[in-house]
Amino acid sequence: MKRFSLITISLLFISISLFAQKKKKGETLIDDFEQKTLKARTTGIWSAFTDSSNEGKSKLYPRDLKQAYIYDEQLKSQVFKFDFKLDKGDFKWSPYVTLNLPLAIDQLPIGGWQAIAYEFKGYGHNFVVQTSAVKDYANFQRFIPTSNEWKTIIIPFDELKQPFWGRKVDFITGEMHTLVWQVMGKTGDSGQVCIDNVRILRKKPVQQQIVEEETKIKEMPKGFIPNNFKIANWYDFNKAAYSLSFDDGLFSQAKYAAPILEKHQLKGTFYLVSDVLESDTSKAPTWRYGYWNQYQKIAKKGHEIGSHTASHPSLTTLPYGSPNEKGTVEYELAEPLKIIKSKIPEAELISFAYPYVAFDDKIKAKTAQYYVSARGIGAGTNNTKPDFMNLEGHIITYSTPRTLETDNQKITELENKIQNTTIAQSAWSVYLAHDVLPFSEVNNATDAYHPVSSETFDRFCTWLNQKQKSKELWVATVGEVSKYAKEREAVQITQLDSNSNQLTYSITDNLPDNIYNQALSFEVKLPENWNKVSLNYGDLQQELKVENGVIRFSIVPDKGKIIINKMKWASNCKECK
Repeated sequence: MKRFSLITISLLFISISLFAQKKKKGETLIDDFEQKTLKARTTGIWSAFTDSSNEGKSKLYPRDLKQAYIYDEQLKSQVFKFDFKLDKGDFKWSPYVTLNLPLAIDQLPIGGWQAIAYEFKGYGHNFVVQTSAVKDYANFQRFIPTSNEWKTIIIPFDELKQPFWGRKVDFITGEMHTLVWQVMGKTGDSGQVCIDNVRILRKKPVQQQIVEEETKIKEMPKGFIPNNFKIANWYDFNKAAYSLSFDDGLFSQAKYAAPILEKHQLKGTFYLVSDVLESDTSKAPTWRYGYWNQYQKIAKKGHEIGSHTASHPSLTTLPYGSPNEKGTVEYELAEPLKIIKSKIPEAELISFAYPYVAFDDKIKAKTAQYYVSARGIGAGTNNTKPDFMNLEGHIITYSTPRTLETDNQKITELENKIQNTTIAQSAWSVYLAHDVLPFSEVNNATDAYHPVSSETFDRFCTWLNQKQKSKELWVATVGEVSKYAKEREAVQITQLDSNSNQLTYSITDNLPDNIYNQALSFEVKLPENWNKVSLNYGDLQQELKVENGVIRFSIVPDKGKIIINKMKWASNCKECK
């Protein structure tokens, strides 16, 4: 994400007054932290919060805030310092930590006072003032950029702003009830914030204007996502995700599985063993493998083609070698990229499946150099932040002799499991199959590995299609879901501009655009009384439906500015009034 400079702001960073007396005429000291007690000098008790109450996993240290008082050599005084590490976990918004100080107004009469000031060093944060008039979390705030040196921050109350999406209220000093230092960002961000000498001022000073003409964009922390944005866990706000995968590139998959998928408008992932498919359709293929022309047709219909190595060995039994050296791990990973791409040019080849589910940490690391994700096997589900080099995939195993009734019972069990785990946990599951054959053939296919009967597979796809229509499951290829999950975690959103009629953002993920081209789904909370809007993004222009003050849309990051326009109602529109 690009880093942007400050627009015209009237925060004053005054470093020359750092060593002046703490008590000055026209100031009331809230806390100078010399007493080493969580009770401020003239108001309430300091406390800290994280996103843990919202299923986030961010941490703030020290846990015991009494240990946050340290002596600073430069200031020659006690200061308050806390460290943090952000982790959004299952939180839907940006991860955060906050330092809070309730104000006891009866002890601190601040009506008529004009500004707040404090010494600061550390990570960029929002200074927030909560007032009793704000009911929708759209509190008054000012962003303070990162500083590696001590600065004096002076913030006039009349320059605190509400987020554009909130209900606008007047700022009245007598209604202030809590001061908040809020750090927001993305998972993995960490740092520290140091403050000292928090005080209110009777008069705001004449302030130096910091003007940089080359940009009109306020700097935000790297990875910042505005509070009015929500990114869906899964595409189009489906509750969960599900992928259908097929190993080996078998004749039966092309003959039976692919047509069933197309009948129900579903897409699958087919992992091919590149050395075994037959090009000459006049020749019988090896074992149960298929023909290249079958999978060329499958790819053209939108199904995903992945890699299952060159010759289907157990990778853990091979030396690492080099990409051009047969019989090595490197060759088995690299060779399919060349062979499959030459046969099926439209194949992305970003997904991989381990033969015999044989791998270790070293093989996972090597596989990650070639592929976006790799499927293993397991009875569990993949959460919203999966181990991409060990995606769990489940398989149906059958006991013989089989009947169509017992096959149907297996599908019922699988459907119930998906409902009770994948959907209930908003997770992602991957189905793993080999042969798909008519039931009349399954008992005789003794050389096939747990073949799925085409009759029950058709029934299963009918159920998946219904779940997709009801927004319970996003049924997509392994590659599509992998890209979505990675883009979702990497996405960075910056507000470029806002006014009463238009909002402008940049949305990027800093991932290679030639691979990561999956649309992400967003929900945006709009300013009050925005009842009709249009969206402009690259070549996309569309009107969006506003429901309960929010809009939803899906776009691919890195395609230019996204502009949300407030549209005027037509005077003769009966439905609009």
